[in-house]
Amino acid sequence: MSEKPDVGNVVMAALAINMCFCECAQGKDTICKKDAVQLLRKEIGNKAKPEELDKMFNTLDADGSGSLDFQEFMTLVGSVAIMCREMMKE
Repeated sequence: MSEKPDVGNVVMAALAINMCFCECAQGKDTICKKDAVQLLRKEIGNKAKPEELDKMFNTLDADGSGSLDFQEFMTLVGSVAIMCREMMKE
């Protein structure tokens, strides 16, 4: 049986996610498309083509505003977490 997660670590991870959003949003409530695409490129590497990054952004931008709000950003974070979990299973 595995150990229970340390609540302090969970809180620190949540704070780190929030800080990442704030840094990317540059003090605003949303992350502009240019910065969001740069973040995607940083996270997945330069393997993705520009049209693939655009498609990813458009999928994340649920309201079609041209930017990512915190909830849309959390969809990205959740997607990355799911991919990591799948990789750990292999």
